[in-house]
Amino acid sequence: MEDAWPVGSLVSMGPVNLRLVGAVRSTQEEVWAKRRWLPEGAGFAAASQSEGEGRGGAAWISPRGGVYFSVMAGHGLALKDADVLGQAAALAVLRAAQEFLKAEDIFLKWPNDVVTWGPGRSIGKIAGVLVRLETAGERVERAAVGIGINVRAAVEGAALPTKGAAAVSLEGLARRQGGEWTSPRTKVLEWVAGWFGAQLARARDAPSAVRDEFAREVARAPLRARVAGVRDEFRPLGVEQGGALIVRRKSGKRATVSVEDSERLEWRIAPRKRTRGKPARRSARKPAPKSTSRACAPRVGRPQSSRARNARPALRPTRKRKSARRR
Repeated sequence: MEDAWPVGSLVSMGPVNLRLVGAVRSTQEEVWAKRRWLPEGAGFAAASQSEGEGRGGAAWISPRGGVYFSVMAGHGLALKDADVLGQAAALAVLRAAQEFLKAEDIFLKWPNDVVTWGPGRSIGKIAGVLVRLETAGERVERAAVGIGINVRAAVEGAALPTKGAAAVSLEGLARRQGGEWTSPRTKVLEWVAGWFGAQLARARDAPSAVRDEFAREVARAPLRARVAGVRDEFRPLGVEQGGALIVRRKSGKRATVSVEDSERLEWRIAPRKRTRGKPARRSARKPAPKSTSRACAPRVGRPQSSRARNARPALRPTRKRKSARRR
């Protein structure tokens, strides 16, 4: 399949205008260096990056075969709603990917990844989002929103720095779904840019609507997490204003995890549900005799490490609001 990348051409989808470039160090660097005169919605899309940026200073592996772009966005947005910029980008990738692939196989992982089932028990990373802000008082002065997407199957051999994660491409996922991938990278870029433009408009007019949609997708994902060093596993329920993750612990209590603590989380993906078939026949077994003794040995838990004790503050219990009485 021909997959040309016409360097120098312009991809315009609504308010988003992207100039195609070849190999660069980082599209975030390119946009940020020109932030004072680049207009809203302008940016660069690269064929590859030699020093792509990931969250928390991690490197983003960016070989040829992916789509990597950064856009100026968010000028004038209230600082309390700045979290919706990254959420709008993640939703744009999700919706665009669902145009090509089965929707039930693609999920959002808080705070900024688009994922699926990877090889073995790993989390398959399809795309990631990175936002860089410059503020003025209680408003966003400038923001560079970076998006990286694994499109062609050739990128799946790249080793990722995140434990338990593996690179998965749209092409590879299409084949595993029993289909054939026929879309060039420029078409994927057009779809993502178009969806991103629409989500940015919603983020400006109704940021809570974008946040609520993002929260629903986060809660839909078959993902579970725990703080490094702590056994207690929890389930994502959504997000609150500012981007903090709302979770439910095994005890049933709710808690929140701040965006700053996101790097301390260890994630796993639940096994894929298999379609029900005819149940296998089992030989009849005699019921085990009931024990007449009520005594049982007490369970002894392991002593908690100092690392585990220090990690607990990442989860903050949510406060229940008292309902107002009507007079």
